[in-house]
Parts: sequence; C-alpha cells; structure tokens
Amino acid sequence: MKNPANKTVVEKIRPEITSILDKKGYVLFDLTLRSESCGKVLRITIDSKKGAGIEDCGEMSKLISGYLDSD
Repeated sequence: MKNPANKTVVEKIRPEITSILDKKGYVLFDLTLRSESCGKVLRITIDSKKGAGIEDCGEMSKLISGYLDSD
C-alpha cells in the first residue's frame, strides 16, 4: 500500500470486517484500499472451510457495505 492514509483506514476497519466475516463462518484473506482512476476501491478477499462462491461474496458484500455505510 503506497498511500499511508489508505493503510490507516484499512487498519481501522479490519477488526470490524474480520468480526462480521467470523460471525458468518468466513475468514478475511486480504483487505486492500487502493486509489484508482475511479476513486478509492476497497478490495476484500474471503475464504471459508467450504470455500467461498459468488453468492457468498455477494452476501458478505452486503453485510460489510452496511457496516461501512453506517455512522
């Protein structure tokens, strides 16, 4: 992560995202925040013992988005 501000944001949100995933049986494999031409992009990679498919990613995305959008 080249931008120190991005690293700070990731460190701040990592524990809550990890908790959300743990409650549903998933593990956080990777979490990155990048500045791209379209703006900031948060990329979250998950896994579980049974594997993580498209549906799993969609469900976790909704839960995490709810957390990120909350005050």
